[in-house]
Amino acid sequence: MEDVKQRLFELGLSRSNVTKGDIPRDDAVGLDNKMLTPTQTNQRQKLIAQIESDGYDRVVEQAAYTWFNRFTALRFMEVNGYLPSGVRVLSAAGRIPKTHWPVPTF
Repeated sequence: MEDVKQRLFELGLSRSNVTKGDIPRDDAVGLDNKMLTPTQTNQRQKLIAQIESDGYDRVVEQAAYTWFNRFTALRFMEVNGYLPSGVRVLSAAGRIPKTHWPVPTF
């Protein structure tokens, strides 16, 4: 959850403060000398709205659990050979049984 809090902080969002950011142009927001694209600005506004409605801690918890579930699903798919072409995402190739992952011949 600390990583989620850090990312929110980088976007000018914390439990005690929501930085609106500098608006040098109509289509971008500047945060600490970093310009957000219009898409990022829109996503940030949605985050602000969600924090205001659900609370900071709830948003952090939801984001952390979402990422945990995604990594768990990737690992499950990896171990059971459901990823295409034997692609390894979370572990070394030597740890999967050869029956699930073809070994290339040279």
